[in-house]
Amino acid sequence: MIKSILFALSVTIISTFGESINIIPQPTEVIKKNGAFLLNPNTRIIAPKEAVKTAKQLRSLLISATGFNFRPTKTSNKIILKLDKTLECGKEGYSLNVTSNRVTISAKTETGLYYGCQTLRQLLPAEIFSD
Repeated sequence: MIKSILFALSVTIISTFGESINIIPQPTEVIKKNGAFLLNPNTRIIAPKEAVKTAKQLRSLLISATGFNFRPTKTSNKIILKLDKTLECGKEGYSLNVTSNRVTISAKTETGLYYGCQTLRQLLPAEIFSD
């Protein structure tokens, strides 16, 4: 059975601490927006070579949770992992930005990308992680 996973909130999350959204640790800043991201079998996960390990972990998590094989097309929506040394946060900090066709997780280090992916996991509907 193919499921469509609707990322029911569109939100920008900056860094790793804060309040107003039910994730751990709480982000420093949350900016809620209108819209939703639809995770589907054509969703692409894009990462630089320095973040391949984290991208593979995210892909594995999403495959087991959704059953999708992720066979992307050129017009697919995207999850982008991006290393950005200019980002103003600590080694474990990250920025997570969600739009209707893209999720971008930016961090200074791969550790920050990993924590951003964990936040993304927490924002997905809990039902997709149950049998």
